[in-house]
Amino acid sequence: MTKTDLNKNCCDGEPGCCTPAVSPIIMEKPARKITIDFLYLDLSVCTRCQGAGTSLDDALAEVAGVLAATGVEAAVNKVNVNTAARAEQYQFISSPAIRIDGRDIQLDVRESLCESCGDLCGDQVDCRVWVYQGQEYTVPPKGMIIEAILKAVYGGQPSAGNEPGAYVMPDNLRNFYAAMTRGIQMSEKPKVLFICSYNSARSQMAEALLRMLYGDRFDSYSAGVAASGVDLYAVQAMEQLGVDISEHCSKSLAELAGMEFDYVVTVCDAAREACPYFPGRQVLHHDFAKPSNQGSEEDIQASYARVRDELRAWIEKQFGTQSPGEDSV
Repeated sequence: MTKTDLNKNCCDGEPGCCTPAVSPIIMEKPARKITIDFLYLDLSVCTRCQGAGTSLDDALAEVAGVLAATGVEAAVNKVNVNTAARAEQYQFISSPAIRIDGRDIQLDVRESLCESCGDLCGDQVDCRVWVYQGQEYTVPPKGMIIEAILKAVYGGQPSAGNEPGAYVMPDNLRNFYAAMTRGIQMSEKPKVLFICSYNSARSQMAEALLRMLYGDRFDSYSAGVAASGVDLYAVQAMEQLGVDISEHCSKSLAELAGMEFDYVVTVCDAAREACPYFPGRQVLHHDFAKPSNQGSEEDIQASYARVRDELRAWIEKQFGTQSPGEDSV
């Protein structure tokens, strides 16, 4: 019979028995990052810039799962290249442009007459034509942007490069900036900016309503404390008045930096509280209820129509006179 040592506390040095278990050290791999720059001349009226912004947003939503699975963070910068100085800063060649890690996704520069930008500056202006799979488009197809993003994610390069060197501003852009400067100097129309939290519904409808009612007297703009996309129910509500805002883009205040406005209008209390100082000769405020997206389809549409009509009545009261006045909250 084998005598058992009752004082024995381990098992003769077998691996892993007496030695305290040590948890393996897991080194977190730093997230990769790609930078996407969306450069444009105008989002207020230019349908090509608006469409490019929408396509980019749709493409990012489509590849969100891939980015998350591969640990890639996409930093998106939306830059309004509204001056010649900014064009030189970003070596801007054609509008709109989408760059990934500093490289343009468009192989070559093709342009055609853009009536929207022509209306904006009062002169003839060309905007970019996108070429994808042998076809020409005035708005970049979502698939084109997705392909460029995936190439960057999986180690490839976007279609074209912006090689460093002396920047020469194209005559097309030079003429645009000169025409805009002349227009600003000659224009007597006050600029009005409507602000809400996300530039998705109330401020979008307000911008369109002022343009519809008094576009001959005011230049109308809108933005949000942040940008989140244009609400489809707001689009439907404006369609009932024969106004199409389906190509509008949601904009943040940062995208309008450098612009000066005669009137800055906050259309909700949240925007007034969260909004940083924004230059304007006169600041107006009215708290419009947020349209409800609860209930039946008919209930939702009625809610948006009600807010639209309240906005219209307020705009008619405030801007239907020659001198918009202070409004009570």
